[in-house]
Amino acid sequence: MIKAIIIDLDDTLIDTTEQLSESWKKALCRVLTQRTGQPLLIVGDTVERFIKEHSYTAKYTKACCEHFNLNPVMISEEIYRVIDLSSLQLSHDAKKFLGHIQGYEVYLVTTGSKILQGRKLQHLGLRFHFIELYDESEGGNKAPLFKKVLQKYRPEEAICIGDNIRSEISAANSLGIRTIRILKGKRKDLQPANYLEKPVHTVHTLMEAAAIIQHIQKQAA
Repeated sequence: MIKAIIIDLDDTLIDTTEQLSESWKKALCRVLTQRTGQPLLIVGDTVERFIKEHSYTAKYTKACCEHFNLNPVMISEEIYRVIDLSSLQLSHDAKKFLGHIQGYEVYLVTTGSKILQGRKLQHLGLRFHFIELYDESEGGNKAPLFKKVLQKYRPEEAICIGDNIRSEISAANSLGIRTIRILKGKRKDLQPANYLEKPVHTVHTLMEAAAIIQHIQKQAA
């Protein structure tokens, strides 16, 4: 019987890569222009060059900061506060999913900046809908956060939904928590490198995940 749902935020509950990539690029250009005093055109050309070399936001941001001899941590923290979130919307699939999981204890487990993630939830009207667990470490290890859930529930009473096989899926599998991988965002084409990265279930939508949870509950009844 499932009692607790663990869910990732970016590219799982919300389509971050699809909706915020352009906003992040604009915020990075604006902050770098302010910090360097360089013309926006020069900064923009530099950012575009590094985007072609590094597909992930964190990687091209770090490369740009190193190019301009700036601290990437400080620049990222500034972006977290100023990035425009107006393009961020909750999909119809996510809205329906949230309606279907009422009655469960839901843990939102996410890595990265607590400031930015909190802003996203506030913007979407989702603040305080979940028990929020954050990992702001460099490596983004979610296993310690999942262990907090297991202080209250047995592994078989929890289920984890996420897009990253090398983060939440691997961590949940290592603890015996059933896993659902959703094929969304920048990591949808990643292939499992070992058995821990292989999810129990794979879906394309959150409502498919909701159906799996419903099926598990019927079997346990």
